[in-house]
Amino acid sequence: MPQQTQHVLLYILLMWTTFVSITQIVLLSLFFTAGQRGLCPECGTAGKSDKLHQMTTPPQNPSYDGLFLGKGMMLTFKGRGYNGPLNQTEIEWIAANPSEKLITGHKGHLKIMLDGYFFLTLQVTLCEKSQKSETLELTFNEDVKLTGWIHQNTKSTGVLSRAIELSAGGTLKVTITSPGLCINSNESVTHMDIIFITKL
Repeated sequence: MPQQTQHVLLYILLMWTTFVSITQIVLLSLFFTAGQRGLCPECGTAGKSDKLHQMTTPPQNPSYDGLFLGKGMMLTFKGRGYNGPLNQTEIEWIAANPSEKLITGHKGHLKIMLDGYFFLTLQVTLCEKSQKSETLELTFNEDVKLTGWIHQNTKSTGVLSRAIELSAGGTLKVTITSPGLCINSNESVTHMDIIFITKL
């Protein structure tokens, strides 16, 4: 192919690439700024800024102290085992980042203070191998919400998780079937993580 033809094709390719790039930038800019231009059909020019502010500002709900749908909070707890009633090992949870407005410690368990959606992640590890496989249960007001097993050789439940709607005033409790088990209290192997999302 002659040198002159290659030069013309290169020039056309460069112009096409520039045109496509500029078009993409314009379309992306319009896409991300369209919500701020006010898509409200009843908004006139006089009350446009007021209507736009009402559309983009979430309603205030004093019971959630500034949290809104789609926003929430993340809490992390480390566990420590003790002998509970009914010949079971229970786990007391200690908050790494406490929030008394959301969850409080109550007799070694976690008391829920706000209604909402909760994503629970739980892992429990024993200090040493158990003589048999153990059953672990996470309950909310004595209703089993999550069950896991600790195999004799692994010493751990692995990561257990569940998304669930919980009510204020209820109590989360974690128990293991056998009494007197030593729970590894290292936060990296025994922990409960909770992500809270408000419910309007």
